Amino acid sequence: MSFKSPKDTLPPIAHTKETVQKAKNEGGTLSRRIFDGSTAVGITELNAFIGKKEIFSRMEEPNLLNIDGFYPVQISIFEAKNQQSSPDYETHQALLDNGIVKSYTVIVDGLRVKGTLERIELLPNESCHDS
Repeated sequence: MSFKSPKDTLPPIAHTKETVQKAKNEGGTLSRRIFDGSTAVGITELNAFIGKKEIFSRMEEPNLLNIDGFYPVQISIFEAKNQQSSPDYETHQALLDNGIVKSYTVIVDGLRVKGTLERIELLPNESCHDS
């Protein structure tokens, strides 16, 4: 399968980097096209609403990554080929400064699926060696 994508189409990691940068600059909205290869549709349009940073309560322990809070992000996802006014699905995320999502909710056709980051394990920084 092949297709041409508009010039401004981004891979997901580039969109995440832009979202984090926008969040650090006081939030607002961010609309982009992305291609992640997860569907036959190809290009999806994302409309993100990024809130101001919320500081963690003392009960939470995010300090393994030295992060003090998160940005609330709501993303509406549309198939680019469709011209509907309501999204195909939505996500609500707690986005950390480093792009990790601490928690999220995906909403599709009234169904809500929630996920929460429970544990982070830092691996030793090992360099690659040729065998």
